[in-house]
Amino acid sequence: MSVEVEEVVYRYQDAGNGANALWCSGSSCLVRIGNDLFASGMEVIPHAKPLNNCRWLLFQRTASGWRLWHKDLRERTREPCPLVGFSGGRLLLSVNPARTTPDAYSGPAEPQLLEFSAADPVAPPKVWSPRWSAAVVFTEHSYRNLAVDRERGELIVFHNLNYDGAYWSLLDRQGAWSARGHLLWPVGEHYHPPQPLRLCYYNVFLDDRAAYVWGASDTVESVDSWKKFKFELSGQEWAYVFRYVFFSWTPDVTCEPFRPWLEIANVEPTAGYVRNCDLWVSSDGAAHLLWLEHDRYFMGVRNFPKPRADDIEQRFHEKFFPHRRRTYTLNYAVLREGQVVGKWVLARGSEESSQLVEIPKWGRFQVLPDGRLFVFFSVDILLDGANSFTENRCLEIQPNGDVGGAIKLPLRHPFTEYFFTATPRAGSPPSNMMELLGECRDEPRTVRYARIQVG
Repeated sequence: MSVEVEEVVYRYQDAGNGANALWCSGSSCLVRIGNDLFASGMEVIPHAKPLNNCRWLLFQRTASGWRLWHKDLRERTREPCPLVGFSGGRLLLSVNPARTTPDAYSGPAEPQLLEFSAADPVAPPKVWSPRWSAAVVFTEHSYRNLAVDRERGELIVFHNLNYDGAYWSLLDRQGAWSARGHLLWPVGEHYHPPQPLRLCYYNVFLDDRAAYVWGASDTVESVDSWKKFKFELSGQEWAYVFRYVFFSWTPDVTCEPFRPWLEIANVEPTAGYVRNCDLWVSSDGAAHLLWLEHDRYFMGVRNFPKPRADDIEQRFHEKFFPHRRRTYTLNYAVLREGQVVGKWVLARGSEESSQLVEIPKWGRFQVLPDGRLFVFFSVDILLDGANSFTENRCLEIQPNGDVGGAIKLPLRHPFTEYFFTATPRAGSPPSNMMELLGECRDEPRTVRYARIQVG
């Protein structure tokens, strides 16, 4: 493997609205269509009031570098805007413009898709407005996700609405919103009373109208004693946690309901942390899942600078888990017909006295044209209580599930969390070129691009 390109795409400011340029981590902001490569970005609108104080940007990589073709000069939004593309040259940007006055903190928003042409990216976009299964009003907190079937020319988009589920709509090859529905979240029976476990930042895959959803719960703390202690430490009355990852699918979204949710991992007993990283469905119909699993992780107290957040986390675990050693893993599973047929740990770190601690932070699949499957991932390496650095690594997964040894990649600016790839879920073809978009520790709020030759 060789690193061929590392370069800056754009820089951005902190919007102060709870979202950053990589917030739409379930989808992608990087799409390749033939010889053309596009990236979407976000920019803070000067003097605009949060939450809707950002606008989208659209870049193309050219022979002279990254060129900004479009920016939204009319609308306001909160979250970054993911991209998808089709092999015929259609490029679609998912947007969610606010329908509020500029001084409003939050309120209604209108989901749209803006269609550009890869052959003429400077031309104004065509506007698509999804049709939904009910008369619903969305907000700036969309947590939206989308996926395409690039060869068949079809697209599915999901938008969260509050805490009960997501509305979805299918744009078919004839240009009609021909199927739509409401996907209800799994229910947390351990809450009192039981409540839906909202999924956010989930991955979606579409293949010949079979649709797959893979995501982590993002819900309030369910254990009263933990919630009370967090409040005593932080002064925040709410605490959101990521404790479960779930999978659901339907063999035909136009005529069959999504199957009941399958729980893949649960770290509730240890106040842990899980996050879905990526989803790939191979030509034989097997679903490949990638996720992080930390058996102890604080989460839930936000907007605290380090080292204050680290101190809160340490005190929490000293009280509730004083003798338990932390473990950190990057995990992989294969499902067929909605059933798990195998699980593997791809990378592991643990708390060891006087030794390095390695923490897997994020991962993505890379699919080659011959069907070989690789995983690119980031690892934080803690040297002691005050010093750490990040490495990027890559490994190959064999068809029988055997995992090759991870190779350290010599990037000058290693990617940290929530980086994107040019993924088939967003319409990019399988490739021997691994293309990445994300941020690095040494340049905060700077979105970078890298290209690595694989295989």
